[in-house]
Amino acid sequence: MSKFEVLLLQPNVSGCGSSGIDKEYTEKALRDSVDSLTGKPVQLGEPAFLEADSVVGEVVDAEYVEGEGVQCTVSVEDDRVATLLEGGITSLAPKLFHETLEECEEKQTINEIEFDAIFTTDTPTEQVGDTNSV
Repeated sequence: MSKFEVLLLQPNVSGCGSSGIDKEYTEKALRDSVDSLTGKPVQLGEPAFLEADSVVGEVVDAEYVEGEGVQCTVSVEDDRVATLLEGGITSLAPKLFHETLEECEEKQTINEIEFDAIFTTDTPTEQVGDTNSV
């Protein structure tokens, strides 16, 4: 088992995730949602392709760090995935729920979210920070 600290989501940084919609999460949304993250699974693959048997770890702790964003500690049971994370070949990103957004030209501000899981990705958005081995 390997543990990693992840700066999972930063406030007031816009980016287009897999939805293609430019979103920015408020500090309040991140602070209020951090309790929904502990115990969530770490899954292998992008959200659209996740399956129940793709769980490779779990979020063991999460907090909102002032001026940085949502930081969590994850435990990864799969040695292959741990090696990819340690080498910076893949990253971790959040799968979350928020209000339905209309596709538009302008950045949209998200005021309320709930975390569902963390997944591995080769292409994190600007909103996702570093993943470091602990």
